[in-house]
Parts: sequence; structure tokens; C-alpha cells
Amino acid sequence: MTVPTDVRLKDQVESLVAQTVRRRGGVDILVNNAGINLIQPTLETSEEDWDLVLDVNLKGMFPCCQAAGRVMIEAGGGAIVNIGSINSEYVFPNCAAYNASKARVLLLTKTLAYEWGPHGVRVNAVCPGFMDTPMLAEIQRGKEELAESRRNRIPLGRFAAPEDLVGAVIFLASPAAGYVTGHALYVDGGWTLDWPGVDRVDLDADLRRALRGECFGYD
Repeated sequence: MTVPTDVRLKDQVESLVAQTVRRRGGVDILVNNAGINLIQPTLETSEEDWDLVLDVNLKGMFPCCQAAGRVMIEAGGGAIVNIGSINSEYVFPNCAAYNASKARVLLLTKTLAYEWGPHGVRVNAVCPGFMDTPMLAEIQRGKEELAESRRNRIPLGRFAAPEDLVGAVIFLASPAAGYVTGHALYVDGGWTLDWPGVDRVDLDADLRRALRGECFGYD
């Protein structure tokens, strides 16, 4: 069942949920995955660009949660998974609107988890790192050195495939996470372990020294 929907338009969102209830009998799981990004210096970000990013990434998430949440609360339970980002907590330059929208996703997630927990509705977030998608490819077009440096900083050594998020979302939406709510699960290959930036080459050198039995430490 596919229902094309513009999440910025509340009436379309409510129609989506109403059709789901009518055809499927209810809403057990909601995954809020709509999102866009615009890369530009903050001083060059127009009001229209700012509004567009926040309307999709944040404002559009709210009516989805609200419409599905009403159905879940009435039914006595459900699971919502909001897609945040490593930008939810870690700043990237030239992404003011995106950073702000994704940071607010976490606060919305925690607020709803607190309010709706007594009704059996769990609300969590998945925060992916760099995803190997057409959007990332477009952002990094002509910037091979930047892409390689980012990849080298990821402990698992690669960008995420969309499939890498599947397990995290299924876990948070399933009974296996029945006692988890208000949580942000980072799926970033370890990117945030050394934020805001540790020279991984030096760390590798230290590891080799340790394996040789040499002692080392950090100030």
C-alpha cells in the first residue's frame, strides 16, 4: 500500500493515517524518514531555504507523530522511530538549518516519549552517520579528497549503506526494545567516537607501539 504524501501538509498526513487505519485496522509502527539538506554558508541562507529544511525535517515530522500517536494511544500502544542524524548533536559547518532541524528531532523524540510512555507508546530516534546515497554523492561531487578523509575517519572504514539502518529501526520498533524509549541510537560506524577530530593515523601508530609492548598515554 503506497500513499504519496507531502509531510509538510497536515491534511495529506491525516489522510495517510486515516487510509492506513481504514485498510489495515490501525497503526502499530511509524518511521519518520522524510528529510532534505541544503549546504550553504549561514550568511547566504535565505528565509525560504531555512523554512524548507525545517518544514520537511522537523515541522513535517510533528503531524506524522501526532496523527499516528492518536491512533496508537487509543489502541493502547505503538512504536515511533524518528530519523535524526549525527548532526543532531555534532555540528557541521554550512548546515545551519539542517543542524537545527536534526537537533530538535531529538528533543521532540524525548518529549513524546515522556508524554506518551504511560499510554504504551514508545518513541525513539535513529541517528545515522554518512550514508552512501545519491544525496551524499551529490554533496561530495568533485570533492574526492574530502570524501576519502571522511571515510578514513570512520572506524569501520566505510560509509553506511541504507540497509545498515534496517536492523536499528526494526529493533526499536519491535518488542525486543519493549523497555526502550526516548533513546537515540547512533548508526555511524564509530564516527562520533573521536569527534571533533583525532588523527586516526596517530592512533594507529600508538596501537602498533602498544602491540610491541611499549607504554604510552594521553595528556
